[in-house]
Amino acid sequence: FKTVLDFGCGDGRHLEMMSKAKIPHIIGVDYNKSVLQIAKNRCNENGVKCEVFQSGEVLNLNEILGGEKVDCVVCW
Repeated sequence: FKTVLDFGCGDGRHLEMMSKAKIPHIIGVDYNKSVLQIAKNRCNENGVKCEVFQSGEVLNLNEILGGEKVDCVVCW
């Protein structure tokens, strides 16, 4: 996969795992601001290159992705 969306990324644990699997473009989305900050910190501390966004509704994904296509969606 080249682009993966982790929907409900929480603390970023799976973002980190995807980075280790050498997925080049990782997008994390969650509705919880405080847990997203943890994910951002975790990614920064571990050198994980990813985009992390807040979204309250699934309908906002079009707005977040801006028409970009993803190869895989992880929802754990």
